[in-house]
Amino acid sequence: SDGVEERSIITYDLLFDLMNIYPFGEGNMCSAFLIYNYVQIWGELPMSFIYKVDSVRFLTICDQARNRGNIHPYHVFCFKQYMKFLDEEIAEMHK
Repeated sequence: SDGVEERSIITYDLLFDLMNIYPFGEGNMCSAFLIYNYVQIWGELPMSFIYKVDSVRFLTICDQARNRGNIHPYHVFCFKQYMKFLDEEIAEMHK
């Protein structure tokens, strides 16, 4: 394995932790995503993001992960967003 999955999970966890620093709340999101993307680039991963259309679901999953102490569904969501992005990029290349 080239470690992409492991490095991705580290960045997802970083994003989750940064967004949940009290008392920042909603204000953390912009800063968290900047740091998250920086760490992705530093870790030789492509930058990723959460699609605006999926942002409410993302925040719901973050809340559930925090409240239930189970971060796995959050990781799954992040990987699905990443796959959605890659699928769109591949489709664009084939045009």
